[in-house]
Amino acid sequence: RFGVEVAAVHGDVSLEAIDLRNRATGETTQVDSGGLFLFIGADAQTAWLPAEIALDRQGFVLTGSEMRAAGRWTLERDPYLLETSVPGIFACGDVRYGPVKRVAAAVGEGSMAIAFVHQYLKDSGSAETRTAADPSKGVRGALIGEPG
Repeated sequence: RFGVEVAAVHGDVSLEAIDLRNRATGETTQVDSGGLFLFIGADAQTAWLPAEIALDRQGFVLTGSEMRAAGRWTLERDPYLLETSVPGIFACGDVRYGPVKRVAAAVGEGSMAIAFVHQYLKDSGSAETRTAADPSKGVRGALIGEPG
């Protein structure tokens, strides 16, 4: 449920019920339950990112097809799955819009992001070619993730 917080839990030997308090109204409702899973720290910490990195209303980083849908992708090629609105900058884990907020998913996305950075660099031409032609255009391929 959205917009509620756990006010109390009930049960002698195991969990039997949970009191949920509606944050908007203050009303508390008790629901029968044999299990409880809490999401702690699921807020995006992205205030430090520049405005060029597209975010959703809750501050999560838009990547891949979400950017095209939001009108924030300017290149002709499709963005890579974890690529942000700035080509060559990738986001993974809990900071990204839409993924499952689990450690294992974040680790997997981190591994994928490295592969996408390599692909981006390959598709962009070699770093030596770009920097020799224009030294101000160094290698670009970065990862964004939540600190800690």
